[in-house]
Amino acid sequence: MDAAATMGASEATAFRTIILPQMLPFTASGFFFAMVLSFNEFIVVFFVSASAYSTVTVQIFNSLRNGFTPTMAVGAITFIVTSILIFSMIARFGNLPQLLGADNAK
Repeated sequence: MDAAATMGASEATAFRTIILPQMLPFTASGFFFAMVLSFNEFIVVFFVSASAYSTVTVQIFNSLRNGFTPTMAVGAITFIVTSILIFSMIARFGNLPQLLGADNAK
């Protein structure tokens, strides 16, 4: 920011050209991690939710108790493919070694 101010850039220009490009991949990867982890909250939702409401994971569990249907297989494959795509995008565009705590000094 100091270098941009020294070169005559306004605060808005410095934010748009310096801060935002550095911040965007990590913000996006945090969003996708939160989205993928929310799929795994079945146990909490199952025990806490009211019986009038049903989330996707509870609906899958109830359908599996009543007999296996191809719909549940499609749902499971959709979750797996979505997770793989999201984590692949994070690995490709999100500087995964730094997110995992690797030292950049090497």
